[in-house]
Amino acid sequence: MALLKRLAFISIPLLLLLAVALPLSNFLLQRKRVETGISDLQFQSFSRVLQNSCVDCHSTNLTAYPLYYQLPIARSVIDRDIEIAKAALCLNRDQLSGAEPIAMSDLMAIARTVNDGSMPPANYRTLHWSVGSGIGPHDKLAILNYVKSKSVEFQVKPISVEGSIENPQKLKLGENLYVDKRLSSKATISCASCHMLEKGGADGLAFPLAEVAKNSRFNTPSVFNSRHNFRQYWDGRAKDLKELLASHLENSALQSSDAVISKLGSDPVYIELASQAYPDQPFDKEVVVDALAAYVGSLNTPSCNFDRYLKGEKVLSAKAIAGWRLFQEKGCVSCHSGVNLGGMSFEKIGLKSDYFDYRFEKHQIPETFADAGRFNVTKVPSDRGKFKVPSLRNVALTAPYFHDGSVKDLDEAVNVMSEYQLGEKLSDKETEELVEFLKSLSGNYRR
Repeated sequence: MALLKRLAFISIPLLLLLAVALPLSNFLLQRKRVETGISDLQFQSFSRVLQNSCVDCHSTNLTAYPLYYQLPIARSVIDRDIEIAKAALCLNRDQLSGAEPIAMSDLMAIARTVNDGSMPPANYRTLHWSVGSGIGPHDKLAILNYVKSKSVEFQVKPISVEGSIENPQKLKLGENLYVDKRLSSKATISCASCHMLEKGGADGLAFPLAEVAKNSRFNTPSVFNSRHNFRQYWDGRAKDLKELLASHLENSALQSSDAVISKLGSDPVYIELASQAYPDQPFDKEVVVDALAAYVGSLNTPSCNFDRYLKGEKVLSAKAIAGWRLFQEKGCVSCHSGVNLGGMSFEKIGLKSDYFDYRFEKHQIPETFADAGRFNVTKVPSDRGKFKVPSLRNVALTAPYFHDGSVKDLDEAVNVMSEYQLGEKLSDKETEELVEFLKSLSGNYRR
């Protein structure tokens, strides 16, 4: 009995000391700060709050691990909690600096948890006294004000050709390059071979032509309206059209850029067009990429029936209008948002159920390297299975669907997305209405 009393006398003060020392030790943590690269004061305040209160669990390589992380039990608990948190929301440096947008669905989730006070969770606040009882009124306002300001940008709106009008000579040069098969190693394919303007800017195949397919196991996306995408390729490995086109010139399936320049630079047509479009510049890789990017950026399809409807014209059928309402009510618009109805974020395919299990059972397609998606670019585990959300403009013209080209028609695509992304099964009537709405997104090619 005396021994027990002695142990209690020693252990109780020790536990009290640890209860104070462990939280205090977190004030000594060295955090990896991300500098914001934009002048938007609202975003700067927003990023500051995220970095102070969220990134320990909801980020890529920005966690400030506590001293007690080295303890075996603590390590396993912390690692488990972080993995759960990152599955719900994972921010990267580019998003915190302002270089890459945060998806509207993620912004809404952040605002929702700030409003209900559920984040940071109680177990985190217990050991991180710097966040007190949660995000304070001032920081809460910073979060909500920024999310409100971004909601305008993410609103679905008519497409505009403003800013896509280029020097006519530059566009003509780019157009010639776009259809020139001499860009390929065997002079058999051009940009237009896979991105056919008469097929909605795609090729109608599950995967690209053989000469390109060995370097890309993704379904060919539409070239139309591509300048509105926040990044290029399904996995987002190119930041813009110029980077995408430059990578194609260096693609091993195509000739080197030097060989292309040498071949085309002696063509009288290109000499004349380049001298008009770039009078003070030699015909080089930079000219080829810039002219192609200008032309591709001019490939817009405004004035679809849905755009006209948004402007007040009564051009949609009752079924299409019902489909638009469903599109909003079901939550499709949380990812397919903005002027392009997509192309503004990366999202995991199969949020509610395993899409790849479905694909194998339905189409006998096993998982491939390409199915890792964004992970193949970033090597961040939480990016596995994430892809750039595709634009839905002209979607009725660009079957087959998804990054793997596995779905042949819109009806199946709509039902798969509803079940595996939203966790809802659609009725036949709902499917018909959504498909009718999607058909209204087919626009007319115009520079």
